[in-house]
Amino acid sequence: MLYKVVSVAVLCSLFSVKSLANPTNILVGLEPFPPLVNEDGSGFVIDMLNGLQESSTLMFNYQIMTYAWAKLELNSYRIDMVGLTPKDSETESFYQYAQELSWHFDTTVDLYSTSPANFDIKNLPEGSISTLIGNAIFSLN
Repeated sequence: MLYKVVSVAVLCSLFSVKSLANPTNILVGLEPFPPLVNEDGSGFVIDMLNGLQESSTLMFNYQIMTYAWAKLELNSYRIDMVGLTPKDSETESFYQYAQELSWHFDTTVDLYSTSPANFDIKNLPEGSISTLIGNAIFSLN
């Protein structure tokens, strides 16, 4: 009987450790990239990180900024993490501390142009999208 009581007490204490642990606050710099990150602080990436908070002691705080500015803040130790790095656009030293994720999602966009000729599909580059790159100033010395 004592064995069962001790076992139950140990199990209860294990399940309550998360609530007793000190949270780890992580300041994340994110560039708006709808629908992954929206300027209002919502988006799929925010939802994913918030989901991690529910099952861990991590607490994410978000700052919406340009990617170039986020890298400056990271390099100056004013933020802890940068999200949504443009694929294959960084230096080799950057990837010593980064993980390339091969994620994709299907989406649609609305395009606006002053000329219908700009919408001729034959004139559009295949699979192009634009993001800011600020690679030249980044170093991890």
